[in-house]
Amino acid sequence: MGMRETFPDLGRDHLSDEDTAAVVAGTLAPPEYNSVPPTSGTHAPFWAPCGVYIEAIPDIVQIHSLEHGAVLIQYNPEIDPADISALEEFAREKGAHVVVAPNPAVVPYIVLTAWTVRLEMSTLDLAAVEGFWLDYANEGPERVPCPFEVDESAGQST
Repeated sequence: MGMRETFPDLGRDHLSDEDTAAVVAGTLAPPEYNSVPPTSGTHAPFWAPCGVYIEAIPDIVQIHSLEHGAVLIQYNPEIDPADISALEEFAREKGAHVVVAPNPAVVPYIVLTAWTVRLEMSTLDLAAVEGFWLDYANEGPERVPCPFEVDESAGQST
């Protein structure tokens, strides 16, 4: 099991809507971060609502979710589908301040992030996921409600 890592706070600057669109489109270089996935820094003016996603969430959007106290659980899309299902079910059970999404940049398996904190896993450890969520959910610099609103994988066979 990986160790929790803490990173220096890169601040909470917001990009403009235009710059955000350009970064997502790849026509503007993204801000530089001090971790993969990022745990703080310049970010989009909007966030990803809490829930389960089947597409990767851009870094600049992830950070705004972290700022609101969400815990992001991201996995390499090549991991065991049973582990993906377990993570998605964890998010549904918790019901708030959690986002589960694939991320091809996550190596080797699963990475959890909160504001300035990251935990890497080489195998799924649901007890460690729960511990991280309990420690960091709703603990971002802005405490904003983040109810479970998105479930892109509901009803899909895995």
